[in-house]
Amino acid sequence: MGGPGGGWGVYRGARESEPPFPFYYWTTVPDSNRIMAKWIQDANWLQSLEGGIDTVHASFLHNSAEGPMVAPGAQSGNNLMFNDTRPKLDIEETAYGFRYASIRRGPDEAKHYVRITPHIMPASSYPPFSREDNRIWNMWVPRDDGTCWAWDVCFNETKPMSDELKEQLKEYRGYYAFDPKTFVKYAGPQNMWLQDRELMKKESWSGIRGLFVQDNAVQESMGPIVDRTIEHLGTTDAAIIKARKLYIKAAIALAEEGVEPPGVWEQGDYELIRSDAYVQPVDSPWKVERPLEERFAVGVA
Repeated sequence: MGGPGGGWGVYRGARESEPPFPFYYWTTVPDSNRIMAKWIQDANWLQSLEGGIDTVHASFLHNSAEGPMVAPGAQSGNNLMFNDTRPKLDIEETAYGFRYASIRRGPDEAKHYVRITPHIMPASSYPPFSREDNRIWNMWVPRDDGTCWAWDVCFNETKPMSDELKEQLKEYRGYYAFDPKTFVKYAGPQNMWLQDRELMKKESWSGIRGLFVQDNAVQESMGPIVDRTIEHLGTTDAAIIKARKLYIKAAIALAEEGVEPPGVWEQGDYELIRSDAYVQPVDSPWKVERPLEERFAVGVA
């Protein structure tokens, strides 16, 4: 079925149970304000999803030898994210899943730098960006036990992107790193995700071109299905832990009670969900600075 924002969806259940097509915030902006891509990711769906939920990795993986990587068209710098690589995470459960704040040191002792990431069950997240910048939405859909479809949408809330900027963003994010006919990536374990050792010295900490290719290298290099019995989660993995608990709870409710997971039917007003990145006073709670819409509170129909 065709949907808003140039998206297409396939529903494989009973006709009488067909859910409405989701309206996310990026679907409400004109075509001139966005670019999008999809590719096949050679990692388990949940493994890929967790990589998108986590944002602390950006302070390391998406860094460069000469300082923070700056996205084309960025209106605000992200030095604060790289100056403090050990943020405190605070999670708020919502009707659509959860959102969490990654709280870092601000530009001075009286300020915090806060990055808010909403995770919308059952498949998507908004990485945190300031509201004047181009923004990102990601989604992962299972193909089989070891691979998934990955979607990336880059959009601007208020203004169109020039053709030049679109090309720069496609290069920066990695849109030319896969076959547009088969959606198979050119980079993978067979060629070390096209890692360039010289590039590591001057441009990219990872030596890999394209942000999503950098993400894929980390998510895929551990194998298509990681053995979670040997992992060691830390305090900055709190959002991953929350996601696992919510998905296990949803799976049990579906299997035992026939209750559909969040995000399948309750998609009203999803276009209001956004990420954020901003500076605030240290003595003010982030939930006060950026209050949750009442309609998204747990238990509100």
